[in-house]
Amino acid sequence: MDEQMELTSDMRAILVDWMVEVQANFRMSHETLYLAVKLMDRYLMKAQCEKNHLQLLGSTAYMIAAKFEESYPPSLTEFLYICEDLYPKSEMVSLERNILKTLNFDINIPIAYHFLRRYASVPSLEYSTGYQLAELHILVRKLNHLLNFRSRTVLKNVFEKYSEETYFEVAKIPPLSMKDLEDLLNCALFS
Repeated sequence: MDEQMELTSDMRAILVDWMVEVQANFRMSHETLYLAVKLMDRYLMKAQCEKNHLQLLGSTAYMIAAKFEESYPPSLTEFLYICEDLYPKSEMVSLERNILKTLNFDINIPIAYHFLRRYASVPSLEYSTGYQLAELHILVRKLNHLLNFRSRTVLKNVFEKYSEETYFEVAKIPPLSMKDLEDLLNCALFS
């Protein structure tokens, strides 16, 4: 987001939260959601987006992802409708073309969800990945920091979704304090 003149990380967080809501409303797969976010982020790394077109970008990235992942993707009209018909059809089609050109039509990209789903069934990630526990500590610290310091109001729909029984209500689990996390990491490292 540092490359963007008008956009902030909070704006992106609000958009991603909205995209989670869209996924639930259209009953699209998790792969579609995560691919849409990844496409949007990759586009934002290479091109400027005006603040008043951010929702159009999110919706268009979703449409591209849905065409790629879903058997029966929602129509262009439905994607315009979720933006409350703020944008004309021609603008979405033009942005779709622009996104695909900017990304060199490379939309078959790995997303974390594919890997997480695969590795979730593996009893020993250390054995499967070759990573030692100590190598993951930096990532664990960063993720815990995000959980502790990200406002729940910005990610309201994400919080609500992962508070459901389907997802074992993981959003309701209080994050560890940084001190408790360090104690756990040190304990795991020396056990």
